Amino acid sequence: MRTSDSEHPAEPDVGVGFAAGVSVERASKKAAVRRELEAARGRYQQVLTSTSDEGWGAATRNPKWTAGAILAHIVLGMDTVPLRIKSARRGKSLMVMPVFAFNFINVMLSRRMAARYRQGTIGREFDAKYNTMIRLLDDVRDGEWEKVSHVYIQRQTIEEIFRSQASHILGHLEEMTGPIGAPPRRQL
Repeated sequence: MRTSDSEHPAEPDVGVGFAAGVSVERASKKAAVRRELEAARGRYQQVLTSTSDEGWGAATRNPKWTAGAILAHIVLGMDTVPLRIKSARRGKSLMVMPVFAFNFINVMLSRRMAARYRQGTIGREFDAKYNTMIRLLDDVRDGEWEKVSHVYIQRQTIEEIFRSQASHILGHLEEMTGPIGAPPRRQL
């Protein structure tokens, strides 16, 4: 005898097993990473808009960089995300170099970019690199989060690539806390 649907309550829809669970996990991981990146983006925009042209060349708590160099360095960091994702997806090392070479190039490129850009232009560059990074985040598929990238001097999973960008942005912005142009804190 056939019973109607109303006689037996339906089982809750739990998806299609493991695959559905992975997709939900991936969606929640993406959402969490996106929130971290968006918070870092908001802080960057806040610091950028409070940095005047006069403050652009001001000293920061990082003795290697001016305020402008830090803001430029953050943009350069985001510009590496496509290469890092490519390395992870291919499973191949790309542009590996010694630490001293990486550090020297990193500082020089940041300073050079700071000399060429100002608040408005660096803001547009930040937005372009940020939007590219978010598109890459949206394209991460199930099973890719743990793929490992080896670029320059770093090995990172795809998840670490994105999460490290948020912490990289916030960490460098912290070097600019206090009045722009204030002398660096004395190290004890």
